[in-house]
Amino acid sequence: MAKNILQLEWKEAREFLLKEESYSTVNFPPYIKFKTLIDKINDELKDNQNIYKGGIYPSKYENVNYKLFTNKDGKHAWRLLQLIHPVLYVDLVHKISEEDNWYTIKSAFERFKKNKKIVCASMPVVSSESGLKEQILAWSKQVEQKSIELGLEYDYIFHTDIVDCYGAIYTHSIPWAIHTKKVEKNNRGGGGDNNIGNIIDTALQGMNYGQTNGIPQGSVLMDFIAEMVLGYIDEYLSNCLNESMEYHIIRYRDDYRIFTHSKKDGDTIIRELSKILSEMGMRLNGEKTYHSNDIINSSIKEDKLHQIINNYQQ
Repeated sequence: MAKNILQLEWKEAREFLLKEESYSTVNFPPYIKFKTLIDKINDELKDNQNIYKGGIYPSKYENVNYKLFTNKDGKHAWRLLQLIHPVLYVDLVHKISEEDNWYTIKSAFERFKKNKKIVCASMPVVSSESGLKEQILAWSKQVEQKSIELGLEYDYIFHTDIVDCYGAIYTHSIPWAIHTKKVEKNNRGGGGDNNIGNIIDTALQGMNYGQTNGIPQGSVLMDFIAEMVLGYIDEYLSNCLNESMEYHIIRYRDDYRIFTHSKKDGDTIIRELSKILSEMGMRLNGEKTYHSNDIINSSIKEDKLHQIINNYQQ
C-alpha cells in the first residue's frame, strides 16, 4: 500500500510537495504544465530564503493566486479552486519541510491520533503519478470497507460534513493545532511568531489579501494543511467525549461517519462536534446530517466515490 505524507522524512516530503501533481490537483489539459516553473523557482529559492523586498508583502495585494470556478454536478454546485502563486507555494513548502519544522508538524499529528476511536482516512497519499488511483483505493479500504466491518459491531451510523470547509478555516487555528492553544497564548509577543504554525498562518494570509478566513483549495499542500486543523478538531472532540462511551469515527477530510450503539450517543457526538466547530468559525451541514440503523447499505455511497474522482479530475 502507498505511503501517506506523514511516513516521509523531511527531504522526501519536500520532494513530494514540489511535484507538479502536488502543486495542482486540478485536471488541466495535457499541454498545461508546471514542472519546469516549479523546478526553476525551487532552485532560485534554495539560496535565497528571503523572497520579500523591504516592506512589500503579498498580503497587501489582491489576486496573487489564480482562481477557477468548477461545477460538481452540472447544476448549481460551484466550487472555488485556486492556483497558488508558484513562488509563494514553493516558499511555503521549503519552510514546512525544514527538518525541525517537519518533525514538529509530525509530532502534532501523533497527538491528534492518540484516540484510536477517531480515525483520519484522508491523509495525502504518496504516489508515482497523479495519486488518483491510490486515493480511491485508500478511501475504499479505510472508509467504505471499514464502515461495512463496523456495521457488524455497532447499531447506528451518523453521516455529517462541514459546510465550505476550506473557505471556513481560520488561519490562526493552525498554530493552535501544531503547538496547542495554550502554548500559542503564552508565546504571544515573545518570539512565537517564528514557529512553524505562525509561519504557515502568515503565508496563508499572504495568499488571501491579509484575510484570516479561508485557505486556497486545489493542491496537496492545502489538503495537508487542512488536515492540521481537522486533526486538531479530532483531538478537541476526543477530549470532550466521555472515555467510557463506545463509538468509532471515520473522518475523510470534512466528511464524518460516526458509529454508535445508540442514537443518544450519536446525537451527543454531533452536538459536541457542532460546539467545537462553532468556536472555530465552522459549522456542520444540517441538510447532510442524518443517521441510519442500516449501516451496511448506508456505508456504500457511490456519490462519495464520484466526488473523490472529480476532486482530482476537475
